[in-house]
Amino acid sequence: MKISNQVIEKTKATFEFLLNEEDLKDFKIKALNKFKHSVKIPGFRPNKAPIDLIEKHLDQNTLQNEVINEAFSYHYPIVVNDLKLRVASDPKITINKFVPFSQVEFKVEVEIIGQIKLKDYKNIKIDIKLEKVTDKELKDSIAEILKRGIKYNEVNRASKLSDQLNIDFKGTDPKNKEVIPEATSTNFNIVIGSKTFIPGFEEKLVGLKKDQTKSFIITFPEDYHVDDFKSKKVNFEVKVNAVKEAQEPKLDLSFIESYGPFKTIEEFKKELKTQLQKEKDNIKTRQYEEQLLLKLSEKIDVNLPDSVIESEYQIMKDEDRQKVVARGQTWQEYLKSINDTEESYDTKLKDFAKLRIKSGLAIGEIAKKEDIEISEEELNQYIEDLKKHYQDLKTIEEINDPKNRNSFKAQLLSTKTLNKVKDIIKNN
Repeated sequence: MKISNQVIEKTKATFEFLLNEEDLKDFKIKALNKFKHSVKIPGFRPNKAPIDLIEKHLDQNTLQNEVINEAFSYHYPIVVNDLKLRVASDPKITINKFVPFSQVEFKVEVEIIGQIKLKDYKNIKIDIKLEKVTDKELKDSIAEILKRGIKYNEVNRASKLSDQLNIDFKGTDPKNKEVIPEATSTNFNIVIGSKTFIPGFEEKLVGLKKDQTKSFIITFPEDYHVDDFKSKKVNFEVKVNAVKEAQEPKLDLSFIESYGPFKTIEEFKKELKTQLQKEKDNIKTRQYEEQLLLKLSEKIDVNLPDSVIESEYQIMKDEDRQKVVARGQTWQEYLKSINDTEESYDTKLKDFAKLRIKSGLAIGEIAKKEDIEISEEELNQYIEDLKKHYQDLKTIEEINDPKNRNSFKAQLLSTKTLNKVKDIIKNN
């Protein structure tokens, strides 16, 4: 193999490589062995005819194309490695010369990530301090736990604030009297004062008893998350099926039994405070790592092709869109909720995509500089630990799939490198 005419620019590389008969020989044999199962030759059972006879009965264009494709697929990564290129796109291939099974010359154009220059990363300063759980936070957490333990018992009286009502309601258009299916439900539980329903609706239920009915008009807010209901007037007809009074549990030994084998209330509070502290620490750790990744992206000089940024941007936007759908919002509703426009969102996301790419490249360069590697033992342990978080066989099979090992290895290398940088910064 001979490489020639290489032109390496900031984000694009052009080069040629020539393969001779010796380079192509094995690929011709491989191609013939591949096709011998499908070629039918009189007098021979399938897969039993000699190779030279198979070649005579095989369409030569088919054979030549297979040899060219296989030869390129094998040699292209070798050329890229020899030229020390970080390819960022599929190659554009031109065949300059082809003498069947004797010589083929490829011309390749491919986008690349430019030369990387890593600046000093050992003196990064990040000002994030861990915070202790306060008495108020502990008290609020206990109140929330007790709130989750509330039980509702049916009572025979008029409803009041904090009661839970089971209702049937039907929404109709005040003008044409047509029923609105999206504003209609049966056996619906609602707590008066929870502010979880349409503004103004819950207050209309105060004073109602079981089997009573009431009609009223509610105007939906102009910023309501469903476009068809923004500023819309709806006439509701409500029937009360049950009135239930809230019974909040007491913080005693019988209540905390469901949270663990605690012998005293103080023991429960101590464990709760420990868990709250872990949550606070985890939040601060994530904030620290986010800032560290941002700082690392600033410690690298590199030219990135637009296609790389566009690809990362599309991945991130797809992730955002999936989250929006899961929340039951439209894309335009989401943009309005974050007070942004499509154009502004795209601009900011592309900037963030560039930072994410650069921080990833920085981690890769630091891993090389600090001689950080992942052993097979570490990778196997990582995969075993990952499987412990899942129960379904399909996910476990995907984790065990050998084709995913490189992805897991990259994740583990990133984590290990990030931890190394943290230690370096801490000790400086």
